[in-house]
Amino acid sequence: MKNLFLSNCDIEIKKKRNIYWDNDIKYSVRTNPDSSFAGIWFQTRGCTHDRTGGCTMCDYSIGPETDTSTMVNAVKSALQEIEGSYNTLLISPAGSMLDLNEVPIDARHQIFELAAESPHKEVTFETRADTINSETIEDVKSILGDRLKSVYLGIETSSDFVNTYCINKGVTIKEIKKAAKILNGYGIKPIGNILAGVPMLSAKESYDIAMNSIDWCLKNQVKPAIFATHIKENTIYYEIYKLGLCDEPSIWLLVEILLNLPEDLDIDICWYRTYGAFNLVKAADSCSECYEKVLDALDDYVIKRDKTILSSLNCECYYKWKEKFKEESASLPERIVSIYCALAEKNMQEDFWIRNKAQIENNIYSEYVR
Repeated sequence: MKNLFLSNCDIEIKKKRNIYWDNDIKYSVRTNPDSSFAGIWFQTRGCTHDRTGGCTMCDYSIGPETDTSTMVNAVKSALQEIEGSYNTLLISPAGSMLDLNEVPIDARHQIFELAAESPHKEVTFETRADTINSETIEDVKSILGDRLKSVYLGIETSSDFVNTYCINKGVTIKEIKKAAKILNGYGIKPIGNILAGVPMLSAKESYDIAMNSIDWCLKNQVKPAIFATHIKENTIYYEIYKLGLCDEPSIWLLVEILLNLPEDLDIDICWYRTYGAFNLVKAADSCSECYEKVLDALDDYVIKRDKTILSSLNCECYYKWKEKFKEESASLPERIVSIYCALAEKNMQEDFWIRNKAQIENNIYSEYVR
């Protein structure tokens, strides 16, 4: 369910945002040195959900209205930059590969035909759960065949309450579960993106919801992918952060989550490094004394899956974070309402808030399940 109040705030905030995808930037490429992964992101008009007020932590930018030939030529150029053969090739726009409002079907067909001709072993992409249906998956498989082994879905958390009132995901868990079932039915592994750090939640609440969400993934035949949450400029998360109404993102949260998962769990560990994100204002980091050491340890852990790599990390900032982690937090519904009040005043939503405050408060308190 789309949160109209957060959507209105997001639209207002993003009026000032910087645009990454302009006339000079048509694609972006990232490759892993071990040839395990190559990623291509190409210019489109941007995420449809974003354009109508999107997720509170998200801004992968929007672009100009982009035609099919521009998209296809961008992917063709990007593929030419990638030397050798990679285990997994990801091709995605800023939003959803299967959203026809973002990637027209002709563009999708031509892009996947290019991928099918490439030397890479597997092909994957990211798309919102509400863009997945059997007809579309059959269409994609008709081009990629058995090379389509997985599809990334933004789950964020397994809580409809948190996804609605803290993230404004606009997709229900029921829709995500349906999408996962469709993908599994075609022998395609759904990979669910889970946040290590949620706007408006404390570190302990974020930890609990991440662990619950990973458990949900495993019960629903979804491979979890844990993402460190960074703060990007011109997002609701940044507004809350500037107002002092949320915890700073910390890399220690991701470490804590990994230390409490089985070493042999099949899980992707993603975006703990920032990879030069153009609009980043606050990374999920630690202190200047240990941050690079923690990142190096995570690099090592991703390969070896040996918990002693993480448990041997030692810094005063971790113990300070751990003490804060143990602190009791105020009521989450009360905190959300307080944050909404501040956002309304800051982002010219006072009239909307005054008219709808009672109903929004009632929804928050009645739908909250501890």
